Amino acid sequence: GYVDCGDVFNVPQGTIELWFKPATINNNEWLLAKYKDKGNSMVLGFGPRIFLFQVKTNGQYRYVQTGKKKVKPGKWHHVACTFNKDKVVLFLNGIPYRKVSDPGGNYSLDHLAGGSLFIGKGGGKSKEYYNGLISEVRLSNTIRYTRSFKPVRGSFKSDANTVALWKLDGKGNTV
Repeated sequence: GYVDCGDVFNVPQGTIELWFKPATINNNEWLLAKYKDKGNSMVLGFGPRIFLFQVKTNGQYRYVQTGKKKVKPGKWHHVACTFNKDKVVLFLNGIPYRKVSDPGGNYSLDHLAGGSLFIGKGGGKSKEYYNGLISEVRLSNTIRYTRSFKPVRGSFKSDANTVALWKLDGKGNTV
């Protein structure tokens, strides 16, 4: 299943973070996606041989990646992605990855206003679904991480910089 969260998280900078336990790590399995139209979108999940955060603006793709082998099926992982107009960092289990497709690219999400955010599938009419569990999805309008950290398992807390928080703990809204 998946959750259609509506038109949320149209920010120039922020942090996306969540816990996930993949059953598989196949190409086009998206943990999170925001889709405005054919030329403007965002995805977080599995590409052909990579785990990535990708922003598409006016048809141009920009992404940050790490090897898919760093994600083990059947195990819980924490992912956080921090971004702004000039910089993006993907953190997997607290380790930063900065291998980007376009170092000068704009990774902000404010151009996606009017599009829906999905948890557990690709955007729009996509039939690209994530196969696994997702928990504790938090979207923030600030950069929460700037260097390596040790993720703490448990519930995220909402604060003044939290734009949205989905627990997805099996008590409704499960993915």
